[in-house]
Amino acid sequence: MMFSTNTEQWAKDTFQYADLGDSRRTKRLAKLASSLENHLGQSLVQSLKSPADIEAAYRFTRNQAINPHATLKFSSGLKLKT
Repeated sequence: MMFSTNTEQWAKDTFQYADLGDSRRTKRLAKLASSLENHLGQSLVQSLKSPADIEAAYRFTRNQAINPHATLKFSSGLKLKT
C-alpha cells in the first residue's frame, strides 16, 4: 500500500467507502478532512477557506442523517467505543 502526501488524495482514499447515504456527504467529509489535515492545531474556522466552507462544515456536523460510526470506521481502522 502506498501512502499519499497529498492530503486531498489521502482524504478521498480514506473516506471513499464511507456510507453516509449520499455521495455528496462523502465528498464533503473528504474535503473537510483534507482541510483539517492541512491546518493541524487550528480551529475549524481557521482551517477552512471561505464562509461557505465553514457553513458547509457546520451543516455536515449537525446533520442527523450522518452516523459518526460510518465516518470513523474508514479512518485508519479507528473504532468508536459504544
